[in-house]
Amino acid sequence: MKITVEPYSASWPGQFQEIKAELSVLLQPIDPVIEHIGSTSVPGLAAKPVIDVQIGIDDAAAFSFVEERLARYPYIYYQVYNTTMPNRRLFVRLKDHIPPGHFPNIYSVYENIPHADMNQARIANIHVWQKEDPDFLRHLAFRDYLIAHPDVLQQYARLKILLSEKEWKDMNEYNDGKNDFIQREQSCAIAWYKNRYPLAVGQKLL
Repeated sequence: MKITVEPYSASWPGQFQEIKAELSVLLQPIDPVIEHIGSTSVPGLAAKPVIDVQIGIDDAAAFSFVEERLARYPYIYYQVYNTTMPNRRLFVRLKDHIPPGHFPNIYSVYENIPHADMNQARIANIHVWQKEDPDFLRHLAFRDYLIAHPDVLQQYARLKILLSEKEWKDMNEYNDGKNDFIQREQSCAIAWYKNRYPLAVGQKLL
């Protein structure tokens, strides 16, 4: 399948705010932190037109509450990834025109996921971590680092546009194509973020 990468759209922050408002109501009892991450959160960066939302919860006990609230239309729970990433929960938010029942509410078997159809039907990915998890902070660091380093931003944009011209089995294979760049720059981002926010980060960002 082909991955669509578009020039930065000024509409993406507004889309995030709409999803954040919806999630804030659904998850109000646990008072989560909700952040815009990923390429659509970086002004000027070309991206897939899919909003990445990061939710921070106080402790792992809240995972079950999030699962109960978000494993229903218009959200889909990618339970299959719990084994490989037990400290994260992943959900997809469908576009409003996708009718209820078009997809199952939960995918527990990877081979059952209709990757090409889902790629067209989703408007957002929802990543749920504990707020103290290094991965929660890592995503914030990479976002802020790209915003502060336009030269790295442009390198990343060129890579994504190049990769979008190829055929991919699924999103995981596409993401693997970006991995070397992300791992290299992410190390720089973490060091930069630690230096910028030493009191806030402490020893949490490894």
